[in-house]
Amino acid sequence: MTTKAEQETVIRWDREDRTVQLYTADAAQARRWTQLGYDVRVQGTDRDGRPHGWTATGPSGCVRFRRLRNGAVVKRVNGRQNLAVHQRVLTRAPLGSGIATRGATK
Repeated sequence: MTTKAEQETVIRWDREDRTVQLYTADAAQARRWTQLGYDVRVQGTDRDGRPHGWTATGPSGCVRFRRLRNGAVVKRVNGRQNLAVHQRVLTRAPLGSGIATRGATK
């Protein structure tokens, strides 16, 4: 069993092939990659035969970095929705339609 400090994840970019090679010692991260559709393979096992390392490969665009401000990740407005489109929908919503408008309280 590895400690939390030993459960590293490594990302290596291959600029020639435009891919990334992913490695993790974190079982939760390996499960996430599998759920996202990556072909995750066991890299190594311990003496009992339990896996302790996993690898995967993906396109270079699958890894993204988020903007930082004062050392913290800047939160996205409205998650992944396009704010301009979302605001137009809210301003056009008729009364009683069930769509809350900005600033509306119950």
